Amino acid sequence: MQSSGELFILILTYIILFLHGLQGFSKELQNLGADYLNRGLKKVSSSRIGGFLFGAATTAVIQSSSAVTSITVAMVDAGVFTFRNSLPVLLGANIGTTATSWLVSYKLTGIGPVVIILGTFIGILPYRIRLIGNSLFYFGFILFSLDLISSALRPLQNEPAIQEILLNWNNPYVAALGGMIVTAIVQSSSVVSGMAILLHSFGFISVQEGIGIILGAIIGTTSTALIASTQFNRAAKLSAIVNFMFHFTGAVVLIPFIEPIASLANMIETPDDRQLALAHTFITLMISMSFIWFTRQIGDWVSSWRLMSSEPDSMPPEDPGVS
Repeated sequence: MQSSGELFILILTYIILFLHGLQGFSKELQNLGADYLNRGLKKVSSSRIGGFLFGAATTAVIQSSSAVTSITVAMVDAGVFTFRNSLPVLLGANIGTTATSWLVSYKLTGIGPVVIILGTFIGILPYRIRLIGNSLFYFGFILFSLDLISSALRPLQNEPAIQEILLNWNNPYVAALGGMIVTAIVQSSSVVSGMAILLHSFGFISVQEGIGIILGAIIGTTSTALIASTQFNRAAKLSAIVNFMFHFTGAVVLIPFIEPIASLANMIETPDDRQLALAHTFITLMISMSFIWFTRQIGDWVSSWRLMSSEPDSMPPEDPGVS
């Protein structure tokens, strides 16, 4: 029988493996579809709904809103498309990140080893096919690491010390703060939301506490684009700042309504494990739908800001705006 300390080290190790799998999967898919991503962003940049759907779909596939937002901000810096047209893509990425929550809630982790083996064999094949094999390998790695985390969490269910620690998360503001800090550190809201669902499935936390953690993760995930934008031009910096504003404002406004959101998720007949994934989807939809219709007006307002920077405060010419 392993001690609580040994189990904690194991869980931490498995979380690192999960993070490594997400990063590898995202990188391989970006390598596989780099041309598609660039062409797609250019094609949909003039359409509010097109950009929004593209951001959601791309994030759902590559399992990383941080990657999509960072790429979007970088493309604004490169002049591929404008600051205003980047905003719907950033909002769409917020919804796409819920894919990990659903993946965890449906307990597909058991097929991880099979996908790893399949990806390894396909990876032996010629170049383009090899990239698909590498992507499959890392996807299987994600599932396998989640299965390891679940196995390590199970013995801790009845540990009094763990229950006492988790009592401190009973406050939704504390849960949100914890989710934000951890997400900013690991640079992945997928890891944090996935862990919240696993903790809920084993009874460590309630739906309300899980929602608090997810709201914090929604804020924390914006740190990647903010950090990346420090090296970019003014338009790219503004894209990263507005991305933070969207997420921060939406999350802070929703924190007092955690109880009604949890009740709404409970009203829908679904297994307990999926209630948190459902709540996560509700939250991201509410935040994104609140801002998507006003991206042009928000863009016009933010464009007038002056940033404390040594670079000129001018903006590159904008197009007439998203439709």
